[in-house]
Amino acid sequence: PIVYFESEEGGMTDEVFEQYKKLYLELLIRCKNENSQMILMIDLNKTAEIQMNYLQKMSKFNKEIYKYNQLYIKYIYCISVVFILYYF
Repeated sequence: PIVYFESEEGGMTDEVFEQYKKLYLELLIRCKNENSQMILMIDLNKTAEIQMNYLQKMSKFNKEIYKYNQLYIKYIYCISVVFILYYF
């Protein structure tokens, strides 16, 4: 499957983080059952700022499932457009 991640307008909360983990684990299980791999797409332009405590939680979560990511993720695409503004 192709998976597109986008953050919610309210930013990251405990509830949103738990939903993210649940969805992500369901996707990994689906890949295992179908003997397939995911393509992850993350649009950094539509990603709200994430507080440090959630970055730490995400890091810990990804460390726990690292071996499954190696098996079931084929590609990760990060979409980003950088605008440079010049003030004269």
